[in-house]
Amino acid sequence: MARSFQSIYHTPCVRDDDADRAAALQQLALHVVLAPHDNEQADMLARVAADEALDDVPAYRALVRFFATPELMRWPRVHELYASELAAHDGFAADGPRWAVLQQRVVEHNVRVVAKYYSRIELARLAALLDLDESRAEQYVADLVVGGSIFARIDRPAGIVSFVGGRSHNDVLNQWSGSIAELLATLETTCHLVAKERMQFGVA
Repeated sequence: MARSFQSIYHTPCVRDDDADRAAALQQLALHVVLAPHDNEQADMLARVAADEALDDVPAYRALVRFFATPELMRWPRVHELYASELAAHDGFAADGPRWAVLQQRVVEHNVRVVAKYYSRIELARLAALLDLDESRAEQYVADLVVGGSIFARIDRPAGIVSFVGGRSHNDVLNQWSGSIAELLATLETTCHLVAKERMQFGVA
């Protein structure tokens, strides 16, 4: 959906009309923060955040920059700030379904921020930072682990969430490549020493 609004926003006839451009940019900004997080979404979010035209729609500029900045957002505050601003959009009437999606994206953003700055944290403290109860906080962490967004281990008896120890496929591949290179260098040195010994002592 965000890609569709991005195409509309970059249409010349839309860019040439101030009202149409502002409306399209609002839709683009809103849908890029509602989109599931992945590399493409992060790239689009960064591009939208850097667009100077976003200054013409300050409420949406702030919303985009909330998500583009690795800082915690408090969901009650976000809801308070945007309750009236987003009410005109589909799905954002009182108790509209898109509020749940927006809350999900805020919580997921917050979990990624915590994973970036904490090596381990008590589940109760994490739940407080996310404005959730412990069971829902644990579920969000589990979902992001399954989705590959973060690495985490949960020690349920101790009530501790650890974000240390995860390695990407690239990290594993780079380590393997380095080990192979080291092995080949050792083998080459060994062959050189063996050849030197043969020449020095005349060993057949």
